[in-house]
Amino acid sequence: MGTVHKTENQELANRLTSAADGICNKAASGLEQDLRIAAELILDIQKPTPIIPKLSSELAKIANACPDAATALKLRRLLGEA
Repeated sequence: MGTVHKTENQELANRLTSAADGICNKAASGLEQDLRIAAELILDIQKPTPIIPKLSSELAKIANACPDAATALKLRRLLGEA
């Protein structure tokens, strides 16, 4: 079971890092940094199941509050909403 969580963690961390890499708007640099930090934290989680819904919820809040439409769309795609 631990290997499955590591694979899921790595996949999610990769998706978050890719989303951060895709942010070109300098006004969204804080969001980019938050995504990179989240990716690092996810890699440290041993059993991610309880935190994944919370993380998804927080990312959805960030997407809804993001003033840059392109970045918000990328976040929604990351969450599987777009």
